Amino acid sequence: MNILRIIDRLKAEEGFSPVAFWDRKQWTFGWGCKAPHEGATITEAEATALLETRVEEAIKGYNTLFHDCPTPISELRQECLVDMIFNLGVDGVRHFRQMVDDIMDKDPDDWNEIADHAMDSLWYGQVKSRAVRIVSELRTGKPMEVIA
Repeated sequence: MNILRIIDRLKAEEGFSPVAFWDRKQWTFGWGCKAPHEGATITEAEATALLETRVEEAIKGYNTLFHDCPTPISELRQECLVDMIFNLGVDGVRHFRQMVDDIMDKDPDDWNEIADHAMDSLWYGQVKSRAVRIVSELRTGKPMEVIA
């Protein structure tokens, strides 16, 4: 898994905000990380450190969720799933039951169906170009340019 690529993509897609703003369910600042409260501020260096910690947590979540996968998942698809976990949390991705079940099948070679399950969600409509990229990469296994 290319952690630097994950961080670069998250930075491009999340954008940087030094001051907390309301983002659907929580106050958010930095590079798309949860802020402690309204009006909270963060420097770019602090935000980068927080982002790195959150990515590490998302990778641990990925490893928890997919550790028993009987077939290898390509590096790029792993990164897509980590991105989703960063955004939704492990429990949020667990709610994509059909997608997770298909990945965990003994022969998860139908990435079209897996991508369709990701696309058929409220999340897909909320994160816009990020979701388009993730679904495309899940489907094809090939990188798509980040659209910020």
